[in-house]
Amino acid sequence: MKTTSAAARSAVSTSLLPARARDFWHPVYRRRFRSALLVLLGRHAFERLSDGDKARVESMADQINKKARNILPYMVRQRGGDPDATEDWRPVWRARAMAALGMSTGIDGLKWDELTVGRRNPVFDLLPFRRFHPATDDAVAFLREHGVELDAHARQGQAWLDAMRRRYP
Repeated sequence: MKTTSAAARSAVSTSLLPARARDFWHPVYRRRFRSALLVLLGRHAFERLSDGDKARVESMADQINKKARNILPYMVRQRGGDPDATEDWRPVWRARAMAALGMSTGIDGLKWDELTVGRRNPVFDLLPFRRFHPATDDAVAFLREHGVELDAHARQGQAWLDAMRRRYP
């Protein structure tokens, strides 16, 4: 059984992320929150780049895509997830590319490395992401608290899903 030392846990606790997203005892929520942040922040940060930086990031993201396709996990193949079929895959690859190129997340004190799980394959950063999970709502709130303006009509979060259920019963 693998245990985490107190020093490792305290190193994570100095992060900017909310307490529940850092909590050692909420691993599923923590992974989903960080995955949602990675998808949303990857999309937002890429849109704010200059054309030259976008080209560099896209080039690096294509290299990451080729590597990920070579070692695409069985789980994703079983779910029928094709990396080109969903809009959530590309921001994760772009975020990995921005991290590799040393670009900023746009939030002071938050680094791309805090959001990735540290594995070689970026698919593992996306697998915990659930568009309509409360962790996604918390990620949206966290980003708005730190000055990141997201699209108000984006289809994500439990709040959006509940609004659609009320609108179209």
